[in-house]
Amino acid sequence: MQLQFTEQKYQEECIQNIVSIFNNLEDGFSFEYSLNKCIKQDKVSNSKNIDILMETGTGKTFTFIKIMFELNHNFGYNKFIILVPSLAIREGTKKNFEITKDYFKSIYSNFREREIEVNIYDGSISVINRFLDNDNFSVLVLTPHSFTNKENKLNRIIEGTFFNDRIITYLDALKELNPIIIIDEPHKFAGEAFSKYFNGFNNYFLRFGATFPKSKDKKDHIIELSNIAYKLDGVSSFKNNLVKKITVYYNETSNNKDIILSIEKDIVKIKSNINSEIVYKDLTVGDKFNGEEIIKINYEKKESKESNIILSDGEQYFAEYLLEEDNIRLMIRESIELHFEKEKNYFFRVLKLYHYFL
Repeated sequence: MQLQFTEQKYQEECIQNIVSIFNNLEDGFSFEYSLNKCIKQDKVSNSKNIDILMETGTGKTFTFIKIMFELNHNFGYNKFIILVPSLAIREGTKKNFEITKDYFKSIYSNFREREIEVNIYDGSISVINRFLDNDNFSVLVLTPHSFTNKENKLNRIIEGTFFNDRIITYLDALKELNPIIIIDEPHKFAGEAFSKYFNGFNNYFLRFGATFPKSKDKKDHIIELSNIAYKLDGVSSFKNNLVKKITVYYNETSNNKDIILSIEKDIVKIKSNINSEIVYKDLTVGDKFNGEEIIKINYEKKESKESNIILSDGEQYFAEYLLEEDNIRLMIRESIELHFEKEKNYFFRVLKLYHYFL
């Protein structure tokens, strides 16, 4: 059974703003004029970013998928790259393409671009070859790790008959396709390492995010919110009943486990929960982490996500917080109890009102 999707006015407004910008650009109008037709800008940056501020939970993934169809249909763009900040979001994006496939096929059934070829890069060069080797309406989904990991297969020289046997890397070949780039949660793409590889994609790129932080340092390589095509912030979302205020029970304990907060050149900053007491401390090579000796600290760069530690049992740990099964169960149980407690209060409040009016 095909899933049904209801057209949301705010999503359509965003989509039409993007189409309007590209229409004006195609008609020879300036970038500044094209943006100001959507939202009056205080200042237009000289970057080719087009920013869309959309609160989490308002369907930005669905929105940018439809934008790809519109840009393909109206302007002939057939190559897109989506940059997502993590593997989890990559899988969520993949799922969005799967569940909307039939829907978009039905909407665009009269056009050649009724179906998009989705390529999820998982480290396999065959995925990149498939994206490069045809003129199909297609998208390539990448994470920052695709660019910045040590092996970085994208920087390998292409073998075979691609690009007339020229000596060229896969990354350079992607840039030569001149794709439209869509960046999901752009604030997670800061840093010199990513900027180095992203430089050279010269087409316009759409940045969809709920957060656009201000740069504290010019070396951050952060492009602050600018060149705004559409704006739906948290306040507007709440006022229009697009998101709901929720109460969440959050359990910060981790069963007496050490948690890595950050990794520096020779120091690992951790948080320990010992007998319900939270302790912060610095560790170095030779110290114990969760009962095992740290034998090596791999520090890449401050903004890199490759830094890790290696323990005497061979395990590797990164600076990230992972909930264990017991914690997840506890959070679910507490959330359910809070829910029923809230419902009980509502029930007795209604009961009192009932007796009052009798």
